Amino acid sequence: MEELSENHAIQVKDLTNSLRPLRRELSQLELQRMEIGWKVRRSSWDPGSSDYQKLRKIRREIAIKRLEAIKIEKALAAAKSTLYGLNRTLRAPAANIRIAESTSEVEISNEDYVENVRIDHYGYLFLAQFLTLHFLPKR
Repeated sequence: MEELSENHAIQVKDLTNSLRPLRRELSQLELQRMEIGWKVRRSSWDPGSSDYQKLRKIRREIAIKRLEAIKIEKALAAAKSTLYGLNRTLRAPAANIRIAESTSEVEISNEDYVENVRIDHYGYLFLAQFLTLHFLPKR
């Protein structure tokens, strides 16, 4: 279990390290796009001009890099979520733990935890309903 947690920590670190330079590259491309866009707007409209072609090329690069960044961000979010669940499970004192073999999902079957969540959930619902009925102006 701890080994699985360490593997996910390494995965989170690797994804973060691959996302950082991609974001820097995106910011540089955005600056270039703004500068060339300014030139294109100030000049007479010519879709065949070299500045406009550069602008189109940079826009295309930005779109590709953003899609790549979004994919990495989604993978990073999933890895962080799994790592959080694993770390929380490792620190849970009385939880019965079962790790699914096909994926790295963790199931916690702790009756007290489930009951506490239900009580908290219903407590918040009751509080919201009480405040709505007694403190909001009547129509």
